[in-house]
Amino acid sequence: MEPIRSTFGLRPGQMEGLNFLNEATYRYPGAVSFVAGRPADRLVSVRACYSWLSELSKYWRTKNKIENGAFWHELGQYSATAGIICEILAKHLECDEGFRVSADSIVVTNGCQEAMFLTLLALFDRDRDVLLVQDPAYVGITGSAAIAGVSIWPIPEDEEVSAFLDFAVDQAAKRNRRIRAIYLVPDHSNPTGSSLSESQRSALLERAYRHHVYVIEDNPYRSICFSTERIPTLKLLDQAVGGNRVIYLGSFSKCLMPGLRIGYVVADLLRHQATGKAELLANELGRIKSFVSLTTSPVLQAMVGGLLVKAGFSLSTSNEKRSAFYRERRDTMLEALEKAFRREAREGAISWSRPEGGFFRPNARSSEFPYERRAGMRQPFSCHCVPDGPFLVVGISPKRNSALIQQYRTC
Repeated sequence: MEPIRSTFGLRPGQMEGLNFLNEATYRYPGAVSFVAGRPADRLVSVRACYSWLSELSKYWRTKNKIENGAFWHELGQYSATAGIICEILAKHLECDEGFRVSADSIVVTNGCQEAMFLTLLALFDRDRDVLLVQDPAYVGITGSAAIAGVSIWPIPEDEEVSAFLDFAVDQAAKRNRRIRAIYLVPDHSNPTGSSLSESQRSALLERAYRHHVYVIEDNPYRSICFSTERIPTLKLLDQAVGGNRVIYLGSFSKCLMPGLRIGYVVADLLRHQATGKAELLANELGRIKSFVSLTTSPVLQAMVGGLLVKAGFSLSTSNEKRSAFYRERRDTMLEALEKAFRREAREGAISWSRPEGGFFRPNARSSEFPYERRAGMRQPFSCHCVPDGPFLVVGISPKRNSALIQQYRTC
């Protein structure tokens, strides 16, 4: 099959998809919404942000020997394009994920969405390169690829990722194309809720090294984990063998609050310039960012930085509490589904998964319960779920008929 050239070429449903996911709660304030990957309101506290600012002020006054007044003035000014908390983020990643990176390899972004966009712009040759994404895929990456003019190739849902990479590289070469990178959410992915095992991650990296393909690891849901066993990130496994093929994207939208709009990208791989000089990919991302958004709000960065300082650079304890809260909601949802649809499940008319983390739990239905009827539930029951159509890269298949439910909201 040919790569999908997606320059402003998303289907209408996809182009509207992310906007609807983001605004569903505001459009229908009286409905019980199973749509957006939105943290529970009771876990979001804006008031706490003010104390986090003070924490960072004390930390920087001691570490950098600056006056308190200067600190507050600097927060109101233009700041470094790559961010002002990169050193703090590097310590946080070492504490919670185990891999070491320099502050120079990190770029702080306006949410993880900007991190994706910058990475695509910096890494891809529009006329030659192809991005692999799992199908269904997070609509944000397909939308970013469309705007950036990057061609995408979907990995079928039932295909092993590493094996498909071999096939894709071979097929791309026959068409004078190049598989440049593969985008993955390896932990509790959006929208399927699935995760890659450690053996699957290792196999993928081995293929990536063999074919000189980069891996874009997006991990916004890793902090919401219901299992005591944590699988190493692709970035850590890559670093352990000196591969340096993984570009790591992170966000504080799920483990803190989405209103902060703080994401980041770890881009420590070296790229050779036309002059022959090697430099970090992060430098290129920073140059592009200076034209896209100039900088990320120093005030919002300082809030996140202050919390990390206060927490000793680790969010593992607070994440355990959040995970316990969402685990209870997942169990409540599964119990309700079992009670309401026991007969249908036994007959194979409906099925659902049991994710071990994140916010997503797909709910597959047979063709006897089409999307039109699900959409009609909005009026009499004031209850919203989202069909998987906007997440499908190649369009809706007649064999697929499923809905995506956020497990932390219950009717």
